[in-house]
Parts: sequence; C-alpha cells; structure tokens
Amino acid sequence: MNYLQDIEIRDRNPIYKQLVEHIESSVMKGLLKPGDPLPSISQYARRLDISKETVKKAYGILTRRGLLESHQGKGFFVRAKSRRNNLKIIILSDKLSPYRQTFLNSFSQAMGHSAEIHILLHNQDVEILRYYLDQSLGKFDYFIITPHFPRDPETGDKVIKQLSRIPDNQLILADKNVDDYSGNCGAAYQDFSYDVATALSTVTEELRRFPCIDVFNMPNSMYGYDVELAIARFCDRNNLHASFHGGISGKDIHGNQLCIFLNSQADDALFTINEIAKAKGLVIGRDIKLISYNESPLCSILFGGLSTISTDFAQMGRLCAEMIKTGEMKKIKCDIQFNKRHTF
Repeated sequence: MNYLQDIEIRDRNPIYKQLVEHIESSVMKGLLKPGDPLPSISQYARRLDISKETVKKAYGILTRRGLLESHQGKGFFVRAKSRRNNLKIIILSDKLSPYRQTFLNSFSQAMGHSAEIHILLHNQDVEILRYYLDQSLGKFDYFIITPHFPRDPETGDKVIKQLSRIPDNQLILADKNVDDYSGNCGAAYQDFSYDVATALSTVTEELRRFPCIDVFNMPNSMYGYDVELAIARFCDRNNLHASFHGGISGKDIHGNQLCIFLNSQADDALFTINEIAKAKGLVIGRDIKLISYNESPLCSILFGGLSTISTDFAQMGRLCAEMIKTGEMKKIKCDIQFNKRHTF
C-alpha cells in the first residue's frame, strides 16, 4: 500500500478531501483493485500523521459514493464489481431537447434489455456535474457525459478535473469531444468548426441563388461562434456573401432571403421569425428560405418541412452503445447531414 503513503498533504484543500481524491485516483489508475483492503483508520492516520477523524471522514465519503465497502471486523475494501446481469449506465446530459431525445432513444434501443439507464441533467454547470459524480462514482458501470459547459479556461480546467475522476474504460463523451482531456475514454462527437461547411458543400450551387446568406446566432447557442467561423470560411472559399446577426429582429427579415439559424428547432427564434414573416406578408419556404441547426422528428412538421444541418444523433446513440457492448473505447466523429425539405 505504499502508493497510499505517496499523498502530499497540501494546505490549500481540506485534508479529508485530498484523501478522497488520492484514493479515487488510485482506484482509477488500477493501483487499487476491487476487493483490495485499505489500511485501518488508525494505521492510515499514523502513517500520514493526521487525525483518525480525518481518515474516518474520507472513508465515509468514499463508502457513500460506493467506491469502498466496510466489512464488520475486517475494515474497508475497494468495492467489488456487481455480479448483476444488467449494466448500470448513467447519462449526464446538458439538457433535454428533441435531438437529445433522438440520441437517447437510439442508445436505449441499441442496448436493449441489457442495461439499466439513468438520466440526469447537469444543465451546463460543472458544480452540478461534480455533485452527481460524488453520488455516482463506484455505483455505475459506465458514464456517458455531454460535456457542454461555458468555455472560459477556468471552467475548462474544472471540467477536465471532474472527467479525470472517471476511469477511462467507463467514460464516453457524447456530442462533443474535449480536446484538452488526455484520457483514453470513448467519444462519439460532432465537429462544430468543420461539419457545417461539409453539409453546405452539398448545395453550393443552390446557395448562389441568394445575394446573401443571413446567419442568426442565438444568444443561447454555446457553439454558435465555431459554426459562424466555419460558415464564414466556406463562403470565402466559394465567393458567397454572408451576414451574421447576434439575434433576430424585424429589420433583418425580408423577401428573397436565406436564413440559417444556429439554434435548436424548438427554440423561440423559429417561432419569432414565423411571426415576423406573417406580419410582413411573407411565407417561409416561398419568400424566406430557412435552414436550422440540429435535426429532430419535429422538423418534418414545422413550416411544412424544416431543412436542417445536423449531426446524426441516432448514429451517435448507436456508437455509444457499441463501445459499451464491445468494451472498446474509440473516438469517432459522427456523420453530418443536410436534410433538404420545404423551407429550402
């Protein structure tokens, strides 16, 4: 158990938290394996020259998280893996939306009856992610996380710290890869800075019919900036003109116009443009051509058929299920599709 003595006690964090992180890391790296015993509370306290209460608190937290188990009269052990037939899988999603539901339905169908699936929302808040991991580590066989969080460096560091708590062979990132995360986990993702140009390239000549492509980046579109850059590069390469808007207003909507909305089709923006168009006597699909980002079953109904640029979310669900079934963690970029319907 020498690696348990290698912990360097620092002043910046409570000691019990440092013990928890150190033991978690030892399990993740395989230095501590299921069934391995830990030093008794008294032994560990003496080795590190800390109080027994500190060790007891750390062991208690790890036991509640399901990483350790206590055997009466024998002490604490790394929790052995369950012998149950069904896998326990937790999906920590940033939000629920029509296209997330497509992913979830596809994943669930591909797993069949072989898994017990739990779904929680972290709401793009890394502290909520941390809380869920505190409650879930050691209790689930696989963690599927959509790592959509604010993009400032401080939050990025916190996200990587939380992902690092999960063994690589139990972690799958869905919808977005985390480039700065060095772990060998699985990922089924879209490339926000590249995919939209691939989709638009299939209709380049049709785009030339419009004097300008109006791109509306809604405030709630976290990766809209990346998609904007991709559209700008595509237009430069193909001698097309694009105008970018940070929201939608009546003055931006007129006839003979192509609009691309960088939002989900269930967002208010699409209903807003519908109201503006009606007020101006314009018809979407005739006077205003419309493309939205992200596909769902609703798209075949909205505006008589809403054209979309979208990652294949059903494929994403199947890929995540395949990694779990085969035990092979891979990083796979999902296909991008241009779904041409009435509005284009």
